[in-house]
Amino acid sequence: MYIQAPVSRLRCLLWGHGKLSVPLHHRLHATISEPREQSTGSASISERQPKTDQKGVTYTALEGNAFVLEFRKTGTRVLVDPWLIGPLDFGGGSHLLYQGTKRALRFTEASAIELARSCDLILITQSINDHCHKPTLAVLPRDIPVVAAPGAATIVQGMGYTSVQACDHGQSVEAAGGRLSIKASQGALTGPPWAKRQNGYRLVENTEQGARVYYEPHADFVQDSVSELGKVDVVITPPTTISLVGYRVVHGGSPQNLKLLTMLAPDAVIALKNADFEEKGPLASYTKQGDVATMRVDMAKIGALADTQLYEPEPGQPIHVML
Repeated sequence: MYIQAPVSRLRCLLWGHGKLSVPLHHRLHATISEPREQSTGSASISERQPKTDQKGVTYTALEGNAFVLEFRKTGTRVLVDPWLIGPLDFGGGSHLLYQGTKRALRFTEASAIELARSCDLILITQSINDHCHKPTLAVLPRDIPVVAAPGAATIVQGMGYTSVQACDHGQSVEAAGGRLSIKASQGALTGPPWAKRQNGYRLVENTEQGARVYYEPHADFVQDSVSELGKVDVVITPPTTISLVGYRVVHGGSPQNLKLLTMLAPDAVIALKNADFEEKGPLASYTKQGDVATMRVDMAKIGALADTQLYEPEPGQPIHVML
């Protein structure tokens, strides 16, 4: 792959620091016009859902790449790619080039800790700051178990976290007291063409007829790596393609995402709306293509996906996907 010099210079600002990350049988229409502060005592996000004998998951979007995923048969809760505290930038003075802030949710340190304590583990896909957000991780309790891509695991261990499992491509780990199996696949390419890819994950609930979920935040993957995962019940993937100076960073609105869904044959897709927050700075001037509506139309054209349910979450509003 050849990258023209202007793109290379911009990406050099991001390698090692980060960026950029950006169904419909059931759709939520909640609108939040004013930022909502999540304070201690507001149980909507931090409250566990009751266990059920039916296979399913509950998904709560936290803006950006962050969300909570709860497996309903075992009650296992996972805090994924947490960005809760402060703005999003990529360190080293990069706030002058890019800064993101949440549009709908506001967390205090106390409510961020409360949310983390309500979860069984933290899962991190990438070492970049919009997935491995250091200001958030600096606030959270260090004894919460973490499963992370190798680069992110090194960062988290350096911050004093005491229970960290690095999960490399093709590896599997057991988490949450054995209630969850997590396998890493090759995910997003966030550096030069020769760089090691970040992680996607398949999460399997270890109980009879437990839910199987695949998540990768850029809709970027290596076919052989994903083929090893087999069928899943739910895929969490972005609906939007994000391009920076002509270089595709997130592949959500592309045929590549539809190929991924066809390979994994899920019963449900949850749209990761990871480009829906406030942004400013020169690097916020990227282009977007595609959304949930266009993704629905594209899926309907593919026989294997025509009956797949597509869910569109709103920040802070749990959606229940029963399978």
